[in-house]
Amino acid sequence: MLTKVVIKNFLSIKDEETIKLNKDVTSIIGKNESGKSTILKAINKLNGSQITKQEKNVSIKEESSSIKGYFRVPVSEVKKINKKYLENCSYGFYSLPEEYENLYFSIEIRDISSSRFFNLYYMGDDNQLKIISSLIFTDRVRNTITELLNKYELTDEVKLFLKEIGKMDENIIKEKIKTLNVSEECKESLSQIENDINPKYWIELLPKFEFISFSSFSDVLDDNVLFSELENNQQAKNILRIADIDIEKLGQAFEENNEQELEDLQTQYIDIVSKKFKEIFQQTDEDFKLKIRFGTSRKEIIFLTQDKTSGTSSINLSQRSDGFRWYLSLYLTLYDYLNNTQEGVNYILLLDEPNLYLHPGAQNNLLLNVFYKEFSDVQIVYTTHSPYMIYSDNTYSIRIVEKDKQTKIYNSSREYAEKTRKVKDVDTISPLLTALELNISNSLIINDKDILIAVEGIQDVYILKAMIKKCKYSEKLKKIKFISGMSAEKLPFMFSYLYGMGYNVYCLVDNDKSGRKVSSTITNSDISDDLANRILKYSIILDNEDDFLLEDLFSTNDKDKYLPTKSTILYKRVFDEVDSMTFEKETEDNYKRLFDIILDYIK
Repeated sequence: MLTKVVIKNFLSIKDEETIKLNKDVTSIIGKNESGKSTILKAINKLNGSQITKQEKNVSIKEESSSIKGYFRVPVSEVKKINKKYLENCSYGFYSLPEEYENLYFSIEIRDISSSRFFNLYYMGDDNQLKIISSLIFTDRVRNTITELLNKYELTDEVKLFLKEIGKMDENIIKEKIKTLNVSEECKESLSQIENDINPKYWIELLPKFEFISFSSFSDVLDDNVLFSELENNQQAKNILRIADIDIEKLGQAFEENNEQELEDLQTQYIDIVSKKFKEIFQQTDEDFKLKIRFGTSRKEIIFLTQDKTSGTSSINLSQRSDGFRWYLSLYLTLYDYLNNTQEGVNYILLLDEPNLYLHPGAQNNLLLNVFYKEFSDVQIVYTTHSPYMIYSDNTYSIRIVEKDKQTKIYNSSREYAEKTRKVKDVDTISPLLTALELNISNSLIINDKDILIAVEGIQDVYILKAMIKKCKYSEKLKKIKFISGMSAEKLPFMFSYLYGMGYNVYCLVDNDKSGRKVSSTITNSDISDDLANRILKYSIILDNEDDFLLEDLFSTNDKDKYLPTKSTILYKRVFDEVDSMTFEKETEDNYKRLFDIILDYIK
């Protein structure tokens, strides 16, 4: 699997930036123009494509550029690779090292050529990758030849060869052993060795990876494609392959202006492609057809559709909905993967805004059912602005991208929170924050017997749930559900809705200006109203008339240590890691008192 990619001097990325990849799905979020698409383009370069001067950062075009991907290969897979390799050779000079728990290798793309550069690594005790010199393979060749020749009587020529062999690379060794004057028996053994010498063959043994890229903005199949430009249009080529149309045969029919042959190919296309697409896009009606027309005057391929609404007429792809065109284009992009046309290739999917033309329900389905289930055996990296495309139960899959003078990559929400303590630009992480709110709301299964306590926001929910667990109050409070009101301003609406539906609901707020406004809105300033008895404040436990917030229940040291700033990401960190956190007695006592008063109050 691809574990990380290090990018230097590429488009909006100036200094070296690293993005770590999950074994399954990695989500990249950030504002427009922050560099999300740049990351996907960089990863796609690992297929093998030189970094051009136009692709360098504008401020350092004369400096070197590189993109380096690191891959992990478990020892079990290494052993399988070696076993297969050793079946076809006598010596196995290039078998991969098996003495490590995992083997790592890198593929690097530079600005000096279109070649790909490879290195081998193992993980050191300090959790840092250590390079394995490719000289180990040459040494195997040298040691085998030396051991063989020492079994025979050595001539001066052979002695000189053995003395200098340490300075020779494999190509020179291979040529030199052909000329050695040795016995026929020795020559036969040397010939077998020569056959097995294949410099850099260890690279051929490494697992193969191919990146498949799809952009919702550009990778949509056009209405028509000139045959002369077909080679550069992967989607058009794939849809012809689905129809089992031979491109050479099509080209010949165009050249000969063979209308009968072109008509036969059109019929073949309709029958095969329509049937296959109906299997994956079930929203089509029974009369739906994907059609094709070959224009002989311009030698072009025209893509059309027909259904109930169009009757006997055909309509261009561009007249279909964006969702239809997106789905068709994504399918064509992933055709190689879906049909396993290259055995032994590991596919990694790179998707730029894959949710762009899908409604919220379809987005969530794409994420959970397609990405996490149907494509469970492949790595997926995608960009998004949508909270419905974020799996909030696994926020460790999220990478955050921000741009000031250059693109910066944060490999976890925790890292982002720690390195940007004063988070003023909420737009960057708004998809994550919204997804977390949605997750809290959608995960609530309310029972009539539950006691509901609506709080100002998701931050309160995370802290209260964390401290209930830490203070061992889970059993005592098992009938109480804390519900996020999304914000102090929206809390009265959430409370009113739940109260109006007949639920046993209370409201818990900060004792500050916002909290007092919530109380006033709910009761219409009538403190004698029954609703006033359903409003609790965090300050109730200290009988404090000054402003008092949820965070003030923490001791000063604990607050500075765990909640230095009001960031949802930091609050979720407390929720995620509360078992490993140590709090001062003052903190735990304050929360225990709060929970006791809540229990007493709602009896």
